[in-house]
Amino acid sequence: DQMAVVAARQNKIGKIFRLPLTVLIWSLGAVYLADLMGPCSVTTFLDPLRKTVIVGTITWIFYRWKHAVEMAYLSQPSKKVDSTTIQMVGKLATVAVGILAGLIILQVFGFNIAPLLAFGSIGAASLGFAGKDVMANFCSGIMLHITRPFVIGDQIYLPEKELEGHIEEIGWFRTSIRDKEKRPVYLPNNYFSTMLLMNVTRMTHRRFKQQIKIGFDDINKVAQIVDKMRVCLENTPEIDTHYPLHAFLKSYGEYACEIELEAYSKLTDQEEFNRFQHRLLLKLQSILEEMDVKLAIPASYWKT
Repeated sequence: DQMAVVAARQNKIGKIFRLPLTVLIWSLGAVYLADLMGPCSVTTFLDPLRKTVIVGTITWIFYRWKHAVEMAYLSQPSKKVDSTTIQMVGKLATVAVGILAGLIILQVFGFNIAPLLAFGSIGAASLGFAGKDVMANFCSGIMLHITRPFVIGDQIYLPEKELEGHIEEIGWFRTSIRDKEKRPVYLPNNYFSTMLLMNVTRMTHRRFKQQIKIGFDDINKVAQIVDKMRVCLENTPEIDTHYPLHAFLKSYGEYACEIELEAYSKLTDQEEFNRFQHRLLLKLQSILEEMDVKLAIPASYWKT
């Protein structure tokens, strides 16, 4: 198995280098023949051309290697691999290496690239000032990929917009969210750098909290009811007992004794938690039935 893995790696490396090196050898051979047979007016350009071929080949090899690395990471069935981040880093590397290779080739042919760099800096500053919102969204998009407050597929909640949904795409300038009504919502990336965001997918627990109101006629049974409900919560497998578990008489209300129950469930999926809460409430109701206790109902209810 280990030899097969080594052979596979060598095959991948061969695919990356084979075609560019073949083109490089043939190109250098053609330049060498032109140097032997061509006139002097032509041979003066052959040395820059030779260097250009070498720079182009190195750039080509880098692009092929980058593509192979991207495909290797994207093919891994792991939640830790974020396809959007990999693609963004790949695009940035492509642009950076392309610009660097272009500047080297211009310098090889004798062009002074210092004025070009100075003009590019001034142009970039002017463009950044004119399109500050676009640049803010672009930089925020890069920060989203670096800090990773969410990835594609995460469920998030934005309290200020009362928006909850799943991340579909993290683009260069905006992020796409599919809300609960299955409508696409597009937000500029700069929004996430200033607003409160909750990542629902990364929650570790869901809180179970209920208030049970018992009539004053059964006030002598409250202590026993609270003890039994606490035992019920402690013996429920879905409840994480490492976190605080509360079951106590909270207050005497206008028409009932208010018992408060609070615990943390290990379930994070909303549908699974709802089913668990349904079962747990039925268990608590059976405790009341066992002790012949009924839930309190406001007096105004009977008047209506």
